[in-house]
Order: sequence, then C-alpha cells, then structure tokens
Amino acid sequence: MKIAKIVLPSQKERGSGGEENFIQTPTKLNPEKSDEGREFAERLKEKNADFFVVIGYGKIIPQAILDIPKIAPINIHVSLLPKYR
Repeated sequence: MKIAKIVLPSQKERGSGGEENFIQTPTKLNPEKSDEGREFAERLKEKNADFFVVIGYGKIIPQAILDIPKIAPINIHVSLLPKYR
C-alpha cells in the first residue's frame, strides 16, 4: 500500500517526511463555496485515491470531498461520537 498524501490542518503539526507528502487543509473546505476549497478538491482528485482515511478531523467534511475517492472515505474517530456519549 502506498500513501499518496497526508493532509494536515496546520503547518505546526507537520513532522518530517518531505514537503511533497503534504497538502495543506484550507480554511474553507467546501469546493462549492470557495476557490480554496475547489483547489483543494482538485489536488485530492489528482491523486486518484481508492480511499480517504480521516483521523481526528473535528469538522463536517462536505459531500463533494467525500465523493472523490473511488471506493470510500473512512473516518476513524478516537472517542465516542456525540450521539453515543
């Protein structure tokens, strides 16, 4: 399995691994509502991913982003979702 990109919400969370492995998460994620969201979606589409794995992202991801991977997005949530607390 090859990891195509790692997307992080901010620069301060980056570790080592080379700049080519990172895509900065925009402030406005929705590609239907902002230019930075459209650019972000296009960069993700270029990777032609089968899956997206989302870990610890505390915002709602727009459906347009979730529809990009060929098979499915996968969300890993480290605590109980609010509905189950």
